[in-house]
Amino acid sequence: MSRRLYIYIGFLLLIVIGLVIFEASRPKPVDWYPYYKTAKKTPFGLYVWNQEVDALLDESEVIRFSETPYNFFIDKFDTEELNYSVKGTFLYISRDFSLDNYSQQEILDFASFGNTVFLSCSDFPYDFLEDLEVELESGAWIGDTMKLLLPGSTDNEFELPVWHENQYFSLPDSSDQIKLGLRYSDTDELGVNFIRLPYGDGTVFLHLNPEVFSNYFLLEKEKREYTEYLAGYINEKTVFFYSNGNLSNENLGNTPLRFIMSKRSLKWAWLLLLITGVLFMIFRAKRRQRVIPVKIPHANTTLQFVRTVADLHYREKDYYTIMDKRIMFFLEKMRKDHRIDTREIDDRFRDKLLQVLGAAEKDVNQLYEIIKHHYNRTTATEYDVIGLNKLLEKMNL
Repeated sequence: MSRRLYIYIGFLLLIVIGLVIFEASRPKPVDWYPYYKTAKKTPFGLYVWNQEVDALLDESEVIRFSETPYNFFIDKFDTEELNYSVKGTFLYISRDFSLDNYSQQEILDFASFGNTVFLSCSDFPYDFLEDLEVELESGAWIGDTMKLLLPGSTDNEFELPVWHENQYFSLPDSSDQIKLGLRYSDTDELGVNFIRLPYGDGTVFLHLNPEVFSNYFLLEKEKREYTEYLAGYINEKTVFFYSNGNLSNENLGNTPLRFIMSKRSLKWAWLLLLITGVLFMIFRAKRRQRVIPVKIPHANTTLQFVRTVADLHYREKDYYTIMDKRIMFFLEKMRKDHRIDTREIDDRFRDKLLQVLGAAEKDVNQLYEIIKHHYNRTTATEYDVIGLNKLLEKMNL
């Protein structure tokens, strides 16, 4: 390799090393996105909850699963006994209620057979709430924080950051006994954020602030009381915790590069290394390519041949053949370019020429008469050939 190529490679390596050092040394920004995943250690992840739920629900066996609730519970339904072979509480924590329609119906069926369903989401689909005969309403815009209250208490307030949906349940006055939690702000009235609903022989709990299960909330000791209050409604013999396909570190994948791809700085270093390697191979291949011999293309002698044939006819004064060839060339062009049937030179052929040539009607009629007359005779003069050629040139043909 030449000295210049070594300099280029060294320069690229310095750039890669500099970018890696820069990415590794700068502080990582806080990711405030509400993932609600058990593998996430960000403020709105569920890593702490996943680690502490066994101790918090000390009297319960917590079974974690990531397949859809429909697939999980349908296998546990005894068709002979017409009942589920397992009993307990189904627990689901998420920003959005993203269960498919089959899973929605399955968890309601699970509740109807004497079990419990506990859902903590910022929003619920209309058709699901319609089945439970519950409505959601949106409150006024909250500019600072939202405060949560335990039922029957005005002293214990638990503040939430602005990251939440300002919605609350709309319940008739006759349903006071199922209101389990309230929320409000300095500019908003009280709203119900936690309710208990009977469903069949079981119970459905709906909670509108999943933030209370996040790392941000659980790591503050003074706020854990609210989460422990909610856990009291989950604490049954068996709890089925649906993690929506994000148990442990499954989100890293099974690729051998999963650790590199999970770190932003290493990921960019790997991509730059690949790009540099590709560029090196391209430039290296270009310099190594053997000399390609120059091949002189064959000369186009078509025009020369045409001139030779034309001169031959002109010397022989065979004007009829010259005119015949000129007309044949014109008819071939009409067939090829305009799809005109030239087997019959009649009025229909003339009308087609008027449509496609865009020339004066007088010139088209004259051309039509010349062609028709030519096929009805056996001789032609030099004047006939010149007249036909001028007419075609005038029509740009």
